[in-house]
Amino acid sequence: MADRPTRRRWRLVQLQGSLTLGGEPAHRIVGDRLALGDGHCLAQAAYQLDGLEQSHEQVQSLQVTARLYRHNGWKNGRNSQDPKELRQQAYPFFLGPRREVLIPAPKEQMGPDDAIAIAAQLMSAFASRTGLYPASENQQRYLWTDAFAVCNFLELFERTGDELYRRCATALIDKVHQVLGRYRPDDVRQGWISGPDQNEGRHHPTKGGLRIGKPLKERPAGEPIDDGLEWDRDGQYFHYLTKWMHALCRAAFVANDPAYVEQALELETAAFNGFVHRSASGDAVGIYWKMSTDLSRPLTYAMGLHDALDGFITFRVLQQVSSKVQPKTEVAGLDPAIETLQKLCRNRNWTTDDPLGIGGLLFDACRLSQLTAGDAEQELLEQLTDASEKGLLVFLASQFLMRPASHRLAFRELGLAIGLRAAPTIIDRTRTRDQYRSLAGEIVNTWLPIAHSPDELWQAHRDINEVMLATALIPETFLSVVAFNKAE
Repeated sequence: MADRPTRRRWRLVQLQGSLTLGGEPAHRIVGDRLALGDGHCLAQAAYQLDGLEQSHEQVQSLQVTARLYRHNGWKNGRNSQDPKELRQQAYPFFLGPRREVLIPAPKEQMGPDDAIAIAAQLMSAFASRTGLYPASENQQRYLWTDAFAVCNFLELFERTGDELYRRCATALIDKVHQVLGRYRPDDVRQGWISGPDQNEGRHHPTKGGLRIGKPLKERPAGEPIDDGLEWDRDGQYFHYLTKWMHALCRAAFVANDPAYVEQALELETAAFNGFVHRSASGDAVGIYWKMSTDLSRPLTYAMGLHDALDGFITFRVLQQVSSKVQPKTEVAGLDPAIETLQKLCRNRNWTTDDPLGIGGLLFDACRLSQLTAGDAEQELLEQLTDASEKGLLVFLASQFLMRPASHRLAFRELGLAIGLRAAPTIIDRTRTRDQYRSLAGEIVNTWLPIAHSPDELWQAHRDINEVMLATALIPETFLSVVAFNKAE
């Protein structure tokens, strides 16, 4: 009978499913050590598994790493290296002893493969934890986080060629529509937000908008606003809907499915009609920050600082993507919406010292720079880069990044890091590009050791933190309109 470590290796290999070693089914090559070859990463993974209590999340993480090694061509034939040496070679990717932990490569040594592997681990854990893969009835969906997650899975598919990542992206889109396109289970209203017709809802899941995914149901009509509770109450956010439109546009290209463009267009119509605040004369005067789930009433009367900007650029992106994916399809409804939002963007001061807001400005500038722009849009692009630089100077002067991590929100800083990754696309000055790239790296390296740690503040926002950390590591799909220059 095999000893205990070998049985554990056997179980690991059984869970590898489609993987083979040296062209043979993996289960035939189990021994005191797994034979090396196309799957020598499994030997390393099995070695790490010795003495650990197995969990599905741990095995998934190892599976992801195995696929990455196989894709990247780490093929040494039947190698007789000691497993400890292999473990040392692979230390940026694997689980530490006795508990799951990400061990990043040294700051000066982290390369593209390190970033891919760590992002893959983060996304594998996210998929398992939120009920995406393996599929679970307990779906934990949150629109903002899921928009970034779709782009991350698509980028992992682009980089590795592993179909699992593409399936995760498309499955996540379906789950978001099924969960957030419907009223909450604790709502007296039931079924699809778009209307009572179940068949119509299944075929047009975004037609009524998408819920945020907050833990509490929305504030009933007539109940006074409680500023503390409102952050945890459901409804719809305009800037979350635009993020989801962006994710759908990226999926249309990477997954080669024009149906996602149709869903984005229907979401655009719902968002524009539902959120635009009009005067008594019918003129658009702003964008409501938060609306009820059925888009019938504003839940707050505040206006988002960058919502008109984000909507204008997202609608322009949707216009360009639609023309490429479905060149014969007319999208007449987009033109008046774009014109309205463009007017709302005139004579505005976009400057903010909020790191997530600065990152959003850089993200919007990145997308705008990839569009075929006229003089007005070129002027807007200059305004955005100028505002982001001013805001960044103010933010850095506050020395906020010098505070202990326990007093900071990771996802807000990671949003800045993602925007800074767009510098090669929008910044002409080499020195500034280098400074932005360096700052992005510093932010990522601050939070990498804290990921998978017991830090209470990190754990309180674990899903959004880990997904945005993964985006900061592999941002290309998220920062793209059609294609992105990965050479920088």
